[in-house]
Amino acid sequence: MLEVDGDVPELTGHICEAVLVQESWYRGERLESAHALYLKLLDGPWHRVFFDGGILFFRPTRTPYATGEGIPADAFRYTLVDVGVQHGLAGRRITGVDAQQQGRAAELRVLFDSGALLSLRHQDDVSQVLVHPFPSPSGRGRG
Repeated sequence: MLEVDGDVPELTGHICEAVLVQESWYRGERLESAHALYLKLLDGPWHRVFFDGGILFFRPTRTPYATGEGIPADAFRYTLVDVGVQHGLAGRRITGVDAQQQGRAAELRVLFDSGALLSLRHQDDVSQVLVHPFPSPSGRGRG
């Protein structure tokens, strides 16, 4: 069973204002593509979601920020990727959330009213964010 630490916010039914993924970098190389996931609900606080030691953590947090300006190129830094805008999740209603563990893998899944699925997956001490786009409407082909 997946262990969760922190107060899990009620996400279902709320409008997602933003989704950011925090990457970690060292000496110009990306160490983690998903160090943490940041979710912001419309008119609500930011939530930091991450895995550590196979445990899923939820934490209310301040507005996330990237580090890097003025830091030497060989230093440790964080960048933010706006997957909410990239994948059309910002402004969409969250219709479902679940978290599960299967063997050594654990996953948080967030479903949107567009049919898109946001997944924070953790396995072998590595986390990644995947966005499965909503299916295209039937009967509409490509140009």
